[in-house]
Amino acid sequence: MKTSFERWVKVGAMSATECRATVTLPAELPEFVGHFEEKAVLPGVVQLAWVRFLASHWAETALVLQSIGQMKFTHPLTIGDEVSIALQKDEGDWVPGLKQTLRFTYTIHRETGDIVASQGRISLCA
Repeated sequence: MKTSFERWVKVGAMSATECRATVTLPAELPEFVGHFEEKAVLPGVVQLAWVRFLASHWAETALVLQSIGQMKFTHPLTIGDEVSIALQKDEGDWVPGLKQTLRFTYTIHRETGDIVASQGRISLCA
């Protein structure tokens, strides 16, 4: 069975230093259940998990979260939002046992303009 990430997130351009993906957040996304009844919001822990999944896809190996250097949630991600996820890292390959710092940004795309929903810096290890 596919995870929510595999089912809905579409991986886009990848280079040595950058990886991008897009998703339109569907109402049937299980991560919305119970978070919250009044208005569904994609939890921050899910956003972090999707960053790790995307980074693992990019690295072509399973990555483990080592530390969270910074995370800022400035706008909620809700049902129907068209979102891009951008990851950036320094030059170099993913080396087993070596921690790699990664910057991420979730951006909502709307007719009225783009909104940065969350961003941060984390360390992952292969």
